[in-house]
Amino acid sequence: MSKQRPMTPPDGPWLLTLTVLRSSALLSVMGLSLALGATLGLTGVLGAHPGEGILVRLPLGLIPFILLARMGDHAGGRVAAIALALGVSLFLLGSWPQGGRSGRIELGATSVEGYEQTIAGRSVPTHLGGQLSGRVSDESLLLEVGTAGVVKMTAEVPITHRSEVALGTYRVRSEGTGKSPNIDTAVVTLTPRTGEGPAITIQAPLNKAIAIGEQGRITTRAIRGDYLGIVGAAAELDIVWGDGQEVSWHFVDAPDLDVRLGTSPWTVKLERLEMAQVHKLGIRTAGLDVAAWIGFVLIALGLVVALIRRERLA
Repeated sequence: MSKQRPMTPPDGPWLLTLTVLRSSALLSVMGLSLALGATLGLTGVLGAHPGEGILVRLPLGLIPFILLARMGDHAGGRVAAIALALGVSLFLLGSWPQGGRSGRIELGATSVEGYEQTIAGRSVPTHLGGQLSGRVSDESLLLEVGTAGVVKMTAEVPITHRSEVALGTYRVRSEGTGKSPNIDTAVVTLTPRTGEGPAITIQAPLNKAIAIGEQGRITTRAIRGDYLGIVGAAAELDIVWGDGQEVSWHFVDAPDLDVRLGTSPWTVKLERLEMAQVHKLGIRTAGLDVAAWIGFVLIALGLVVALIRRERLA
């Protein structure tokens, strides 16, 4: 019966590579690189993911090779190292964004159809596959993506913290709120023309129907900061009720105009024009979730094997 020949120790560039992978200095450099990448991610472009930079990807990509370089000759040690290395590789592969870099969305009163990616220093528009709209509910933002009136994807994104949630094939997270760069909302006070019932104040964004009671709705069709350059702030409002419709211009400086000429069930007073609140979102294409979960299981298996081996040696 022939004896098993011992493995020939590496030499030359292979020995140098093995020495570098086993050195503690490499771990220190990796830690500094990850810390620097995370710091730069705090000041990065809105929506950008810090895990996409080379300062983060390169150190994480080296982890499987470091684990393999440090595995011992014992069978249990080799099994643990191989399971951990393969698990980390699959987890990194499955968790990183697929199909391009992550991007950003500024979602205001109107729907949007795409998001912006920053690639090579340029902003590149990317289509979402439908129209994205949102509405605020308590401390979350309810998102819907649809085409031709049919909702394809929905998600509820927490506003108070940057928790990533699934939106179909995407992952989205809140990046805070701001103001729209354009005046796009009419603030209107509606009073029942008959005098029965209280007045209500409504924020009516451009081209978005807002319900008035059970059967009515109001939509802002156009906004002018200074109508014809002489009349002042104005908004074209489309008011629909049970059996009628009225489309007319209303002016901040002429609050009594609708009292005299209006035909809708409400007298309309245009209070002011303002900028709508914009929700800033980070978005990325989802990774390979199956690969990430398999990697997680392999990591757990490797840790269990390493723990059992350690207990036996102790």
